Amino acid sequence: MKSFVLLVLIGAFIAGAVAAYEWLNPAPPADYEIVYFGSTTCGACRQWKRTDLVAWRQDPASGAAPLHLADLPGGRGAWTGGYGRHHDTFMAAFGDRRSISWPSFVLLNHGEVVRVKTGARGFRSIASEVRREHQRQSRLAEQAA
Repeated sequence: MKSFVLLVLIGAFIAGAVAAYEWLNPAPPADYEIVYFGSTTCGACRQWKRTDLVAWRQDPASGAAPLHLADLPGGRGAWTGGYGRHHDTFMAAFGDRRSISWPSFVLLNHGEVVRVKTGARGFRSIASEVRREHQRQSRLAEQAA
């Protein structure tokens, strides 16, 4: 019983130390960007644009992560540079894969690939992560003021 109490106390001390460290040394602000990869001939892509894209543009957190749309006109050509200025991001996220699911979303932080998700549910997961970071930055700004 004494060892259990001692373990609980040690655990509480460690948790407190970690919390204090994070409070005193907050993570640097994220510099998020989201890149959408899809096709003009993709039904799921068109549906995502009608629903999730419209909602995202109205979300206050959308200002914390610019969203770049990269559509292929006919659904082919991604592996020959079809995504133009987003080709390097595409290659970093997907490599030489010959097949990907559309729509696909890549979350970048300071230009590095952080997360790759597919489908509307995948986008919502990335949007939630961006929202959490946006809320964290807002709280830090309020505390500093």
